[in-house]
Amino acid sequence: FNFYAHLLPVSGRFAYLGLFDAYITIFVFSNGLPVFYKTIRKGLLSGSVSSAIDDIDFLLQYYSSEFPDLELDQIFVASHIKSKLHIQEILQDTISGPFEMMYEKEMVEIKKNNKLSKEHQLLPFYTAALGAAVRR
Repeated sequence: FNFYAHLLPVSGRFAYLGLFDAYITIFVFSNGLPVFYKTIRKGLLSGSVSSAIDDIDFLLQYYSSEFPDLELDQIFVASHIKSKLHIQEILQDTISGPFEMMYEKEMVEIKKNNKLSKEHQLLPFYTAALGAAVRR
């Protein structure tokens, strides 16, 4: 989350939704203050997209039941899945409002002459470490 936090607004009511292999996370903020946080650790590795969709739906429904008066204005999605269309297909039955994709390559650049394998060039692989290294 720390890696993406500086891209989030400081006002309004919005959610950060992290959709990654090992976990699915939701943070909800109201005018810059956190009001809700939950993580499901199996993430998109659970074996089926329908299971991940159910997990996302569970998190959003749980938030709605805990805070029925705090409807979301916006959802920001960070994921190793970079296709907004694919994310839209995953989220179509769970969210009705707008969402915005957060892309790592807009924040960090990997030089072309690096010696990393293709698999390790994917920035979501590093976001936890990069977020831990962020200094404010």
